[in-house]
Amino acid sequence: MNHCLLITAYKDVEQINRIIEYTPKEWGHLDSKSIINKDKISSHAHVYKKLNVKWGGVEHLKAFIFLLQQAYDDNAKFDYYHFITGQDFYSINPVDFDKVLGKDGNSYFEVHPCPREN
Repeated sequence: MNHCLLITAYKDVEQINRIIEYTPKEWGHLDSKSIINKDKISSHAHVYKKLNVKWGGVEHLKAFIFLLQQAYDDNAKFDYYHFITGQDFYSINPVDFDKVLGKDGNSYFEVHPCPREN
């Protein structure tokens, strides 16, 4: 399976680079909204400074949609798109994603009515 990592980030260059360097090279796409200098971000990522994202606002959703469109337009054939922020990190090694995600063609995303019992 081919995976694509889409990151929105605005601070902590060291953390952003840690995420990118831990991610297989064919994955990374990053949108950075702040004063982060593009040249300080790992060259393994595609960096875009297109939107002024206001966290919790519709701009954040627009940033993810923009990144999704960029990844799609790269003519890469991705099976999965993973959306994270610059403060997230992996709970498993990304090379093991296929063991957990998509091995049977399913996506493991659940929806529950609110409020949820338990």
